[in-house]
Amino acid sequence: RMAELQAPAAPTGSPAAAEAALNLDRAQRAQIQRQLRLLTYDTDGIDGSFGQLTRAAIARFQRNAGAEPTGYLTGAQVDLLSRQAGERARRLEAEAQARQAAEAAAERQSWERNRDRGEAGARDYLARYPQGLFSAQAQAVLAEAAQTDRGEEAAWARARAAGSAAAWREFLDKYPRSPRAPEARAAIEAMDSQRARDQAAARAEDGDLAATRGLDRRQPQVRLEQRLAHLAEHAGRHRLAREGLHHADARHVLL
Repeated sequence: RMAELQAPAAPTGSPAAAEAALNLDRAQRAQIQRQLRLLTYDTDGIDGSFGQLTRAAIARFQRNAGAEPTGYLTGAQVDLLSRQAGERARRLEAEAQARQAAEAAAERQSWERNRDRGEAGARDYLARYPQGLFSAQAQAVLAEAAQTDRGEEAAWARARAAGSAAAWREFLDKYPRSPRAPEARAAIEAMDSQRARDQAAARAEDGDLAATRGLDRRQPQVRLEQRLAHLAEHAGRHRLAREGLHHADARHVLL
């Protein structure tokens, strides 16, 4: 800055004199540096002082604009620089908004995929979007899962202590998606199978008992019938003997 102040005055009509006539203050010079950098012309900082690198950046801008690369700006070039920087700023802003929209859509899709997966889904979402749009919802899922884990532990302990099909079913009604659910279902199936076997055995035993009782009721009648048959056979043999028939013939008659 001191070098600029101590430099000899530019000749009238020179590029330096034309720029000096613009009476650019420090803020305006800083804005020009900012615009140059936005257009990818390196000024080595934004300090409101046009040093060697800023002059080189201005010359490159002039060359690309089709003007003589003097390194000193004219009023028209200041306006052109402002327009080009504004256009680039708007384009960059639109690109940034498009990126943000795409990222938000991707994040929303990630949440949609993960929110129905419970604790695991919430952890996967937060691993990718720790400060995401749905991080509060994901944290709430984790808090609820922690509370559910404690309730599930207590319910599991009660079911195991009871050891009944009703207790296992009560556990499954409350925690159907629990990692322990397959074990509870297996316990119920084993109990149902055992109950079916016990019922079949009981029915078979009842049938045998009924058959035995039926035989017991018929035994007096069977003995009576046997006794009558024996007496009839004895009387027949006695009669045949009186009539002088041989035993073999008597047997033939009886038959």
